[in-house]
Amino acid sequence: MENVIFSELTEMDLLERVPASPGAFGELVQRYHMQLSRFVNRISFFQSEDIEDILQNAYIKAYRNIHRYNKSMKFSTWLYHIVRNTTIDEIRKVSVRPKLYSLEDEDIPKLFISPENLEESMWRKEDISEVRKAIAALPEKYREVLVLRYIEDKTYEAIMDIVELPKGTVAARISRSKKILQKSISSTNFFHTTPL
Repeated sequence: MENVIFSELTEMDLLERVPASPGAFGELVQRYHMQLSRFVNRISFFQSEDIEDILQNAYIKAYRNIHRYNKSMKFSTWLYHIVRNTTIDEIRKVSVRPKLYSLEDEDIPKLFISPENLEESMWRKEDISEVRKAIAALPEKYREVLVLRYIEDKTYEAIMDIVELPKGTVAARISRSKKILQKSISSTNFFHTTPL
């Protein structure tokens, strides 16, 4: 029997081994687990134990549907898509939605300040609190594209695959979310000098 150390294999090698070895799939999802955990945290109000349940459900769906994975797409993008859909399903099951979304303080400036100016920007706790409330009040469809684009640093093409929408709709949602936030936040010096 072949003695394989999964952690030493490339993503493509692991994908080829998944049908014969669940351990290969375990290694694949482990590589993205922390990233995906933060993503669920950013687009939802769930606590850590709920996030783990969501991720486990998403991984089961991914494993059962691995034969549907389209190799023209990055595996991580496909996994994000499944995790995003599983998270939205769980949000919809909750009848009372608290408005407490878990963006980290250091994530918030990424939505507004261009990367080269990020370190120069001074953010007060009051600013962060105001922005956090405005982001929490955004409809789901606008909040998730902002998080994917500016915090998860996904390309438009990856976002299109994750949310299953055309590029024009993704761009329109990002633009619309910026306008909504501009109306909600009293100070206008938060925003990118270039369009979102």
